[in-house]
Amino acid sequence: MTETRDDVRRLFERLVEVLGRSAPHLIGEPIPVADLYERLVPYRTNRTSMGFDTNQDYEMALLRLLAGENGLADLDHDEGRDALAREASAINPNPSAFRAYATALVRLNQAEADAVLIRRESFSPPQERMEAEPPLVAQPPRQLPFELERAVQTGRTPGPAELCPHCDEALPQGRIVVYCPSCGGNVTSRACPECGTALDTAWRHCITCGHRMQ
Repeated sequence: MTETRDDVRRLFERLVEVLGRSAPHLIGEPIPVADLYERLVPYRTNRTSMGFDTNQDYEMALLRLLAGENGLADLDHDEGRDALAREASAINPNPSAFRAYATALVRLNQAEADAVLIRRESFSPPQERMEAEPPLVAQPPRQLPFELERAVQTGRTPGPAELCPHCDEALPQGRIVVYCPSCGGNVTSRACPECGTALDTAWRHCITCGHRMQ
C-alpha cells in the first residue's frame, strides 16, 4: 500500500532528503527561512519531485510548514509563527505571507527528520547507500552559521556604493553581508524576472531561460 502524504509532509520530506545529501549537520539546526525557498527546495527545481502543480500550491505548503502544522518545523519568531498560523487557517490566505519573515530562523523536527532519513536509507539501492553522506552523528559541529560560513568562503563584501539587487538600497561596507538590512533579501543571489530562477548577482544571463539581466 502507498502511504498518503499531504503537501506539507511532501515538502518536509523533500527538504530533509536534500539536507541529508548536502548538509546533514543542518538538520535540527536553525536555518534562515529564505534559504528554504531560494536555495534548498526552490519551486522551479523541485516541483516535480514534490508533486506540486502550481507555485501557489508550493507556497501554501511552505506557509503551513512554517506555521507549525503537524509539528514538523518550529519558526523561531513568536509573532511570525502566530501570524502565519492565522494566515494558513484564513478563508482566503496569502500563500506568500512567509516572505515577510525571510530572515527569521526555523528548525526542523529532529525526530521526524531522522525517521525520513531512516526510511530513505532502508529503501535506497545498495549502491546509493555506499555513496551516501557520512552518518549524521559523524558530522563535526559548525563554528559559524551556514550562510555566514558560505559568505566568508566566497568573500561576499559589498564594494563602495553597492546597492541591494532587490530594493536598490545601499549595502553596509566593510562587513560580510548575506541579507539586505533594508528589505531582508539575499544579496548573494537574485531571481530571474522571466522564470524565477535564483541567480548569482554577477551573472548576466539566466541559466534556465537565457534572459539577459540588467
